[in-house]
Amino acid sequence: MAAMKTVREHVIVRGARPSGRALLFLAAAVCGCLAGPEPLPPDEALERAHVQITRLIEDERGQTPDAILIEPPETPADPGIVAFWYPAHPVIAPALGTPEIRTAFETAHPDVQLKAQFIGEWHVAVQKLTVNLAAGDLPDIAVVERAWAARLARAGRILPLDGFLDPRVLDDLHPNARAAYTMQDRVWALPADGFCSVLFYNRAMTPHPPHTWDELRGLAPETQYAIGYVPYVEMLWSAGGRVCELNQSGLTAPPALRTLQFLLALRDAGRSNARMLEDPRWGFAAFLNGDAAMTVASSAWLARTRDAGFPVDMAPLPGENGPVSRLGDMAIVVFARHAAARRDGIVAVLDFLTGPAVQGAGAAARGAMPVRQSVAGTVDVPPGLRAAYAAAEAPPFIGAWSAAEYELASGLTRVWRWTNDGGKAGTAGR
Repeated sequence: MAAMKTVREHVIVRGARPSGRALLFLAAAVCGCLAGPEPLPPDEALERAHVQITRLIEDERGQTPDAILIEPPETPADPGIVAFWYPAHPVIAPALGTPEIRTAFETAHPDVQLKAQFIGEWHVAVQKLTVNLAAGDLPDIAVVERAWAARLARAGRILPLDGFLDPRVLDDLHPNARAAYTMQDRVWALPADGFCSVLFYNRAMTPHPPHTWDELRGLAPETQYAIGYVPYVEMLWSAGGRVCELNQSGLTAPPALRTLQFLLALRDAGRSNARMLEDPRWGFAAFLNGDAAMTVASSAWLARTRDAGFPVDMAPLPGENGPVSRLGDMAIVVFARHAAARRDGIVAVLDFLTGPAVQGAGAAARGAMPVRQSVAGTVDVPPGLRAAYAAAEAPPFIGAWSAAEYELASGLTRVWRWTNDGGKAGTAGR
C-alpha cells in the first residue's frame, strides 16, 4: 500500500497523466502483483474450494438452531429515541447528510428522536459493532453486510420484520429483495439499497449489449481486450449452478467447471485477461481508459462513468441463456432488545430509509434501483439498471457466505494464471 501511495503521489506532484494501461502495469509492478500465486488447473482449484466451503457450511449448519430464539425484550428509559448506526454508504450517508432530508423526517415525526451515527468504512464499523455486541450496547437499527445479518439472525440478536412491519411495506419490496433476506420463512432484514451488478458498455464500440454467452463470445474484438471483468458467481448462477447453499457446496457439479471453462476461453481468445478477470477494479480502469468495450461492476460505480469520454450505458449481465445480475450486499437490521418498546419510531425510520427520500431519485442517479415498487414507479430509472435489478438475485443468506466467497476467489486467482500446458499465462493472457 505504501508503494502504491508513492506512485500516486508521484503522478500528482509531477502532474503526469500516463495512460490507463501504463498506470495499471506500474502499480502491479510496484506492488509485486505480477508475480502472483502458482497456477492451478480449473478442476483442481474447484475441488480445493469445494473442500474448504464444505467445511464452512458444515460448521454453520452445526451452529444453526432448528428454531431461532429471539433475545428477550427490554424497556428503555427513553422509548422516543431511535439509535441508527451506519457505515460509509453511497445512498444512506448522503441522504442523512442532507439537512433538508433530515428536517423533513423530523417534521413528519416530531415524536421520534432519530440519533443517526456514522461509524466509518465497513472494516472499521464491523469492529465497533463487534465490541458493542459483546458489551450489549447496540443501536436500534444498523446497516450491516448480509453475511453479518445472517449471523445476527441465527443468534437471535435481530428481530424478524414480518409481524413487526405492516405487511403492506414488506409486500411493497421487490420480490427478489424480500427473498434475499428470508431464512426459515421469516424476513430478517431490509435491503439498504438497490445496487446490483451491471454490464457497463461503451455505446460507441458496442451499440447493443450481449444477452447470452454466445453473444458475448461473438463480439468483434475492436480493442485488445473487448471485455473487462466478468464475475464467476453470476455466470455460475446463469448456468444453473451455485457456490454454496446451506447444505452443500456446488463447485463439483458440472455447471461449475463449464462456467470456468467459458471464462478461460474469453481469456485465451484475448477478449479479457487474468488481471481483469480477477479484479473488477482493473476491468473498470481499462473500460474508462477505452481499452475495453465493456466490463461488469456494481451499479454503485455509475458515478465514476460521468467523466468518461464516450457514451456509457448499463445492462444486465449476459448469462448462459439470458440476463443475470446480483443484488448488493448491505442490509438494514433491527436489534431485538428495544424493538417492542420503540416500535413506532423504528417503523417510521425503516419507512424513511427505504422510502423516496433516501431511495428515490437521488439514489437512482447514483445507480441504485428503488427497492420499493411504489417508489420505483415514480422515479426515472435508467432502463438498463431496471432490467438488471429485475434479473438480480442474492447469494444464500448464510453467515458463511463471505468466507466461502473468499475461498472461491483465492482458487480463481490461481486458475486465471493457468494455461493448458500447465504453465503461467503470459502477458498476453494476463
